[in-house]
Amino acid sequence: VIEANYRTSGADAMMGESLAGLFVAETFLKYPETADRYIAISPSLWWDFG
Repeated sequence: VIEANYRTSGADAMMGESLAGLFVAETFLKYPETADRYIAISPSLWWDFG
């Protein structure tokens, strides 16, 4: 949708902060082919420690 309306470089990026940052980090580790760039801002890495 974006490429149809705007000029882009063709690179995909994923960014998130806090719990969304945790999602970005986990996606990067499990499915690195999902995006070209990943930005995890202050990810909640403690979330699943009990």
